Amino acid sequence: MTEEKKTIKDRVIARGMKLLENPKVQEILASKKTEKIMETGFSIASTVIDVANSAQDKTLNALGLAKQEEIEKLQRELDKINQKIEELKKAQEADAE
Repeated sequence: MTEEKKTIKDRVIARGMKLLENPKVQEILASKKTEKIMETGFSIASTVIDVANSAQDKTLNALGLAKQEEIEKLQRELDKINQKIEELKKAQEADAE
């Protein structure tokens, strides 16, 4: 794959792999300080996601709107009901014959 056709993701991965070959980068990644920083970063990211989801839920509730999961659940239930209706129609037609 030529450099022009690589996606941003491919380029970032390639650059990351090249950096990992550097002994200084390996030393930094192996340090306890880096481990603590990464742990804190993941913790903060998780907290931000939780706060955003909570705010989203409160906003949707205040506006009287359903969450995506609720809509998907209702759609599945509606599909099951429609399928049952079709089965009943077919059974009724078979009985009428």
